[in-house]
Amino acid sequence: MSFLAYVSASLAGVAIACQTGSNSELKQKLGEPTCALLINYVVAIAFVVLSLVITRQPIAGMQHASQVPWWGWLGGLLGAASGIVAIVLAKQLGAGALAAFALAGQLIGSVVLDHFGWLGFELHSINLPRVAGCCLMIAGLALISRF
Repeated sequence: MSFLAYVSASLAGVAIACQTGSNSELKQKLGEPTCALLINYVVAIAFVVLSLVITRQPIAGMQHASQVPWWGWLGGLLGAASGIVAIVLAKQLGAGALAAFALAGQLIGSVVLDHFGWLGFELHSINLPRVAGCCLMIAGLALISRF
């Protein structure tokens, strides 16, 4: 994998932290987490549509929708649920602890998904280095959140 891919992934992580702060501020001013998330998604959809128009990418036809497995439709639901949780907990936990808990859950969940090949992931067995990485992530979580 290229250095640019690593940098891009890291910057995406920074963007998520900034997004959480932005959405939390919306929630504070609007008084409702679902309204804040709705605004988040309206802006996101507008950006995606604008990107499609600028790049002149064709929009995939719905004729393929029936070929998507049931779990292929969970992304929006899971994204909305995690977005609500992040908006509600952001100010309470702080950016660092919220990111640490979310990242630890993401890492451990990803290792399990890889091990069983669930949701279309290639099989990558759980092994000692992966378990050690998860343990180190939990140790980092404890340090950042100061249990």
